[in-house]
Formats: sequence, structure tokens, C-alpha cells
Amino acid sequence: QLDEPLAIADLKRYAADEAMKSGKPVTDVLFPPKNKAVAVIGAGPSGLTCAYYLSRLGYTVDVYEAQAVAGGMLACGIPEYRLPGAVLEHEIETICQTGIRIHTQTEIGRDLSFADLRAAHDAVYIATGTQHSRKINIAGENLPGVYHGLDFLRDINLGRDVRVHGRVAVIGGDSTAMDAARVALRKGADEVHILYRRGLEDMPADRREIQEALEEGIRIHELVEPVSMNGQTAVEQIVCQKMQLQGF
Repeated sequence: QLDEPLAIADLKRYAADEAMKSGKPVTDVLFPPKNKAVAVIGAGPSGLTCAYYLSRLGYTVDVYEAQAVAGGMLACGIPEYRLPGAVLEHEIETICQTGIRIHTQTEIGRDLSFADLRAAHDAVYIATGTQHSRKINIAGENLPGVYHGLDFLRDINLGRDVRVHGRVAVIGGDSTAMDAARVALRKGADEVHILYRRGLEDMPADRREIQEALEEGIRIHELVEPVSMNGQTAVEQIVCQKMQLQGF
């Protein structure tokens, strides 16, 4: 039985799915043109939200995105089984109905200078996000076979050649770790183990994600902190220390 927050999320999902099935265009109130142009750097959630509301207010908005697809972490960081690409594409198309223009594969500083961008617009909104994986800074982290979570998910979602096999260990207990573990299982891993320094109930990942991971056969090892990764040409061993919980 779902608790109240999950039940509300399911109701919202149902309403959104039914609205999308109707195929009707989404109409919003659009204010008269202001004859002013705004550039948005980054087509992630922040950039697209800004562009949408500015466009409705009458501004001409161009969005510049370095990747081949719009959506930011929605497109590059969330697995297909959680957020289907077709659904995201539909949402972005709905946003663009207000007149937004999205320029993909356009990196500011490489394909277009910031000075030229600034000169051509009345304002610039920078929404480049924080698409960098956190490193754990232990010995062996640079060995072949070590993949940082966001990099792994991005490469998978962008269709790059990522091969997964054998036994996979995932360090951490947040949503990125859970997504990486479940994607690794779907990509061909024989076993997937999650190493987490606190208890199961302390994991910041959504409870449903944790439960579904366990149901899929992923093993979660609680109260273990990796201190080094050992191996010559690849990771052969992860050395952990046992943790003990204490109050703050």
C-alpha cells in the first residue's frame, strides 16, 4: 500500500498521461511581443522553464544547448525506464509552442562566443547546471573500469558504446547510485552490489527506487565505506571498512 506522497505522485502521473493521450495542443495566454530578445544557455529544467515563461511574457527567446538533445539532466541523467524519451520530447515540444527556438549542439565558447551572444540579445540567462560527478578521492579511483555515476548515465542515454558485464559495485545511496545500479543490471551485469556507508533507512534515494532495486535482485550492503580500489589493469578488489552509526 502506497503512502500519501507516493499516491499523490501516481495521481499526477495518471492525469499527465491522460492529458498527453488526448493529443490536443496546449494553449497558454501569450502577452504581446516586447521586441526584446533573451538568450538562454542550457536546455535543462532551469533553462527551459525560464525560456517558457519569458516567451509567454512576449520576449523572443533562443536556447543554446551543447548536447545533441534538449532536456539537460532529464535527458542525460534519468534512465529511459523512469522517464521515457518520448514523454520528455513531448513535454519539450509543448514548451516550444510558445515560440521558443532551441539550438542544440551549440556550445558557448566553442561554437559561439559569449561576447557575440551578449551583443545579439538584451539579456542572457545562464543555466548550465552542475553536470559533474562527485569523486570519492580514494586510491584506485582512476583505474580502468571505474565509471562515475553521472558520466555513466549520460553515456548510456546518449547512445554511446558502454559495455557492462560481470560483477558491478555501485558506491552510494542516492538516486544517481540507484539509477546507475539498475541500468547496469539492464545492460548485462551478472551481479550488482550497492555499497553504502549508512543504513538502508538513511539512503537519500526514494523509497520506491530502493524497493524496486531489491526486487530486481540488486544487493545492498549497509555500513560499509570503500577506502581503496585495488588492481593492475582493472579493478579487482574494493577494500571497505565497517562503519558504525552514531548520533549527530
